[in-house]
Amino acid sequence: MLDKKECEEKVVKRRLPQLILGMARFNKLFACADNIYYILFQWYVEAIGMVSLLVEASLGAPQLIRNWQRKSTQGMSVPMVLAWLTGDLAKTAYFVAT
Repeated sequence: MLDKKECEEKVVKRRLPQLILGMARFNKLFACADNIYYILFQWYVEAIGMVSLLVEASLGAPQLIRNWQRKSTQGMSVPMVLAWLTGDLAKTAYFVAT
């Protein structure tokens, strides 16, 4: 199977047609196409990740504003806070593990 470096070298050297025609199996073609897409559009992949991060980070803003206006956390759902904490702990564990 071609790795990312091999695909990148062939793309940089403008040998993309040779690369595609030389593929014998679909999974190699798919893996290489994925690597080529990432190489050529890395900015797009990173932008989508940043937008996702910003959206996820701002999910608590409405609750924060409501608590600030009420000057109280009364009525705030304990299961919601626990689910939030569990999700963040799972993401942190995944980040550390990979």
